[in-house]
Formats: sequence, structure tokens, C-alpha cells
Amino acid sequence: MLEGTGTKACSRGSDPEAYRNACPTETPRRQYRMTDRFATSQAIVLALGCLLTLLSASAPARAEWAGRSVNCDRGQSVARALRFALPGSRIVVRGTCHEHLVIRRDRITLVGLDGAIIDGSGITPRNEGTITILGAQDVTLSGLHVRNGPDQGVAVVQSSRVVLRDIEATGNATAGVVADRSEVRLANVTAADNRGGGFDLFSSSTVVATGPLAARGNGGTGLALNAKSLLELRGAVVTASDNGGDGVLIVNSSDLTILSFPEAQGSGVVTSNNRGNAGMFVANSTVTVVGSNFFGAGNNELTASGNNVGFLLTASNLSSPFANARISAEGNGVGLLLADDSSAFVVGGLTLRGNGLGLLADGAGVVNLQHTDALESSIQGNFGADVNLAFGTRARIQQAIPVGVLLCDPSVLTPLALPPSEPPVYACP
Repeated sequence: MLEGTGTKACSRGSDPEAYRNACPTETPRRQYRMTDRFATSQAIVLALGCLLTLLSASAPARAEWAGRSVNCDRGQSVARALRFALPGSRIVVRGTCHEHLVIRRDRITLVGLDGAIIDGSGITPRNEGTITILGAQDVTLSGLHVRNGPDQGVAVVQSSRVVLRDIEATGNATAGVVADRSEVRLANVTAADNRGGGFDLFSSSTVVATGPLAARGNGGTGLALNAKSLLELRGAVVTASDNGGDGVLIVNSSDLTILSFPEAQGSGVVTSNNRGNAGMFVANSTVTVVGSNFFGAGNNELTASGNNVGFLLTASNLSSPFANARISAEGNGVGLLLADDSSAFVVGGLTLRGNGLGLLADGAGVVNLQHTDALESSIQGNFGADVNLAFGTRARIQQAIPVGVLLCDPSVLTPLALPPSEPPVYACP
């Protein structure tokens, strides 16, 4: 016993039973420690349970907004759905949505049903689209009417593999559809009655049209291709009509191309009744129709009617070397105007008639027009001269092509004599 306490000394020694009897307080201490650990474990389990409950409660909301449908007529929000959306989400939109939408995530699909409308009136910040796709990949918009934005309708900026299908952009303050430093596919897209232009494709954008494009009734140019941009028509027809500016404007080292893929055949550009300089105005750029593998198929089309000038080229090139395009201008002030060293190489399919003047080449480069029985050409029946060559133009127009009135000034260069093996060409009178 300890002196003065009446208690045995506690020592583990060699007898465990004696230790437990001598030190009764050790057992409760050990029990307390076990109880403490048990309580801590319970707290952790409880906290994890609460967390899982919260996550499970939020999962239906995420699924509702990011994977299913939004009906704006019922007060739901597309912008909120996009905030919850993960890459790969598909959001179905119904109703009229008064929203400004920005898509920054990859692999987002926005599908409009039952005439879904995105209306940007009074909402969209200026210098942005009512729908803006910014720095994203593999985004698809379809079945949407985008209207009344205080700036652009749909703007694709620094994005790639974007698809716009069955889209209508109307009543926007500037352009209906914009591509800026982007890669875009368009099919069945209409830009109409915008106060600026219809389509504005610029800054090295690559655009492939696989279905019809329509630009009508816009205050400016119907479709503008600018600053080293490419528009490839792959089975698509571009219609530009009744615009306040040019129907189609191709400038600053840009290219309009129809290639020889089978799916590219049946492509074309149709311009009519535009109030700018021309139905198609090409400056420092190229228009090329390679066409099908079958020479003379003529199943692509470039048509201009009712414009000041049908086709106007300055420092540019028009090429259709395989008789795979029908190029026609009728009812314009001038059918085809080549200026500032522009050239034209057209084999078959050129028809200029019913214009104030058929072909005007003023300071042009080489005008090389060739005949083929597979796809005949004709330049006649215009109200003034059918062909007017001026100011150093070099012309090589084969005589097999019917030409009505031909005028030349003394500076024009035409071949004086050709080898017998070559078809004869017109010489200036």
C-alpha cells in the first residue's frame, strides 16, 4: 500500500489479474478512449452521409438542366442550363427565350424544337452575338431562330468544328451570322432583314457549306468573305437577294471554291436585285470551280441578275477550267466586269445576255474564254456592246463562242496569228 493512501501500488508486474484489481480506474480510461473513437467515426459517417445527400439532391437538377430540355415559356433558362452543362451535353430548347447565351465548353449541342426562338432584344451586350460561341470545339446549334440582337445574331469566335444547321438569324443590329478566326460548317442557314449584313466570315475563317445559305433583305452585304478566309461549297447553293450592299463580297486574299468531291456537285451562287456594286464583287481574291471528274458536266452554277454589275472582279481571278460550271449574267447593268489586272479562264458554260453591256474588260489581265461542245457559251443579245476590251487587256476569245458586238481600243492585245492546230480567236477590228 502507498503510505497515507490505503491504496495498493499500481504496477503491471507479472500478474495481470492483480494489476486489474489494484488499478480499477484504468479500465474506464480505456473504455473512454474507445468510446471517443467510436463517436468520431460516427461524426465522419454522418458528415459523409450529409454530403452524399446533398450531391444526390443536386444530381436531378444537373440532369434536368444539362441533359434534357428547357421550355422558356415556362420560365426556364437556357443560360442556366449552359452553366450546369458538362462537355457532351445536349440541351433541347422550346419557347421564346429572352436571353444572351455564351458557350465556352466543348461538345455542347443546342437543339431548338417547335420553332424555338432566342430573342436578344434589350439583353445582349454590344459587340457580342445573341448566341456567342467563344473558344470552344465541337459545338452544334440547330433548329433555332435568333432575332433582335442589339449587335450580331450568332457569333462564332476562335472556335473550331462548329456546326450551324437549320438556323435563322433575323432583325439583328449588325450581322446575322459571324465567323471570326473559326472553322464552321453551315447547312440550311438564313440571314435575313438584319440591319447590317447577312453573313460576315473573316480573319482566316474556314467555312464549309453543306446545305443552302440564304442572305436576303439585309441592310448591307448579303455574304462577306474577308481577310484570308475560305468558303467551300459542298453541295450548297448560296442565294443573295435584295440586299442593300453587294450580294456576295469576296475580298482581301479570300477564296470561294467548288471542288471535285461528288458531294460538292450541284453547288452554286445565285445573286439578284442587290443594290450595292455587284451581285458578286471579288477584290484581291479568287473564285474557282473545279467541278466534277466528268468534263463538261456543268452541274454547278454562278448566276447574277438584276444587279448593277453581275460579276465584278478587281485584281482577282475567276477560273472554271473543266466546263463544270454554268456562269450566267442577265439583266444587269454590266454582266461581267474585269478590272485592275483581273483574269478569267472559263471553259464552256459562260452566258452573258440581256445586260446593258455583256463583258467589259478594262485594264484586265488575260481574258481566256474557250468553247466546248459539251457546254456551250454565248455573249450576245446585250443592249450595248457584247464585248468591250480596253486599256491593255489581253484577250483570247475563241471564235466558236457566239459574240455579238465586239469593241476594242488600240491598247488591247489579241493574238495576230495562231498555229493551225489551235482554234481561231477573235481579233480586234
